Amino acid sequence: MVFFWQNVRADGGLRLTDQGFRCLIEDIGLTSYDIKLWDDNGRIDTGYKFLLDLDKHLEVPYYVQVGRWPRIILFDEQTYFWACMHGDFQRFLDGYKVRTGV
Repeated sequence: MVFFWQNVRADGGLRLTDQGFRCLIEDIGLTSYDIKLWDDNGRIDTGYKFLLDLDKHLEVPYYVQVGRWPRIILFDEQTYFWACMHGDFQRFLDGYKVRTGV
């Protein structure tokens, strides 16, 4: 588990490590969905609060690439669809937190 998931605690999220991401893409060949992490005002803050929100709320495997062109790669078509419908990923995550009441 330590090779696949960033947070291996029982209540941890589904954020993939680099090795876990490569395994799902190269070895298993799962379909992935790429979303850029910037909005109309520029880059979305991908700091600790953002990563903790993902860890707590996102219920599908995902990989976060930070840096100059940050993006999140999802492994679930339905979640990708809803994120695209919100326009940017931060709005999707904020709406998801309101929906779950957290």
